[in-house]
Amino acid sequence: MYQHDNRLAYAELKRRAIHGIENGDVLQRANGLKRSVALHLFTKGRYPRSFQSWTVYRHNHTKARISISNSSYSVIKADWNWEVDMKRAEQTPPSDFKPEPTWIIKQAPLENEALEAYLQEASTIAIPVAGISGHAGKDGADCGLKWYSNSTGVSLYFWSNGPKEWDALVDWTQKLIHYLDDELWKAARRRRQNIT
Repeated sequence: MYQHDNRLAYAELKRRAIHGIENGDVLQRANGLKRSVALHLFTKGRYPRSFQSWTVYRHNHTKARISISNSSYSVIKADWNWEVDMKRAEQTPPSDFKPEPTWIIKQAPLENEALEAYLQEASTIAIPVAGISGHAGKDGADCGLKWYSNSTGVSLYFWSNGPKEWDALVDWTQKLIHYLDDELWKAARRRRQNIT
């Protein structure tokens, strides 16, 4: 076993993991379907094992190519598999260590009406972008939200529960993440049932 003490390699590994989580550019494929990103959410806790993101895609179906579920949306969740990368680092000479993060990828189709109800609710939330009060705390996750439209986009970032003025947005984000995780769990259960 190698004692991996190459701090530069670890720093680069973590930088790439953070970039992948924050920007949703983790290697995510969907069987050749044409799709576009509708929404990207991420959380980065204090420890790397809690780095995760949810990317909601809108599928652009053609008449000749409709997905089996007839869903126009899907979600892909990416978690950084930090434990595997640390084990790999311990067993690899520093000069051979490749700082590419290992990802745990899960995906699920989303019901159009349910997701569009969440998106409609978000369109009613008003938040100030200036004059926001600060808040203090000892722990919590960094959170981010990126919303994509035809020619515009919004990127928001907050720590822990966010500023008081953003309570409605933070509550909505947590509800959406809970919904997406439920759909991922249901999809995994369906896949297990189809195997047996």
